[in-house]
Amino acid sequence: MSSEKKYFGSGIYKLTLVEDGRIYVGSSVNIEKRWIGHKKAAESENDSIQYIQKALRKYGFDSFSWEVLEICSEEMLIEREQYYLDTLQPFPRLNRGFNIREIADSNLGITFSNEAKQKLKGRIPWNIGKTGLQTHTQTVRDEMSRNQSGENNSFFGETHLDKTKKQISNTRKEKIKSGEITPTIHTVEHKKWLSESMKGEKNQMFGRKGVDNPLSQKYILIDSDGNEEIIVGLSHSLKERQLSKSTVMKMLKTGKTPKWGPLKGWSIKKIS
Repeated sequence: MSSEKKYFGSGIYKLTLVEDGRIYVGSSVNIEKRWIGHKKAAESENDSIQYIQKALRKYGFDSFSWEVLEICSEEMLIEREQYYLDTLQPFPRLNRGFNIREIADSNLGITFSNEAKQKLKGRIPWNIGKTGLQTHTQTVRDEMSRNQSGENNSFFGETHLDKTKKQISNTRKEKIKSGEITPTIHTVEHKKWLSESMKGEKNQMFGRKGVDNPLSQKYILIDSDGNEEIIVGLSHSLKERQLSKSTVMKMLKTGKTPKWGPLKGWSIKKIS
């Protein structure tokens, strides 16, 4: 397996078997170490290894190419991995790849044998106790950020399926409840940094309103005469038409039509 650059941060990666194009999609808080972990597992004599690691053992490590699909925060790993699973569908049942699980970070549909369960008990992670993680220079970080911003991002203008959102949410809730993960609590300094990094022209959606914003919600606005109009982006559209946003928001919330005022007899519906 070869790569021009090593990446020691968190993100989503892809392994590709060069000879037939089958792939594996994974996520990690440290991609480079995850690859090293795959290699060590494939080279070991242990038979209780992942399906992708068995493939690495069978075809040889150099028969696979790898690439970083996306760089993201640890908090976004599961959500972004699920997006690539939904999009690329690298599943053996479709003969497209090596991902047994079709839901990110979930054992849904996986049944372990009693022998496998015993082997998993008390197992020490391969990277336990390792320190001294390498980091990129600010120049490299800025370049990677630009390569994943706006239309360069593979998820630009896309949204998850409702069932995927629900599964991601339920999985995270279960892990929090069991104590497996701890909810992220940002420091005041980090919150301030996040706020500053998204202000003004730093925000990729800066200046993009209505139809120019791919994330804008669509609505059907119906006047008192029954004329229908599709509007894109509520705030921007209402401002253009000099209509009261507070009144329209109340209409959306209650589903009722105003009995007086400029919007008397009007109604609005959200397009799913």
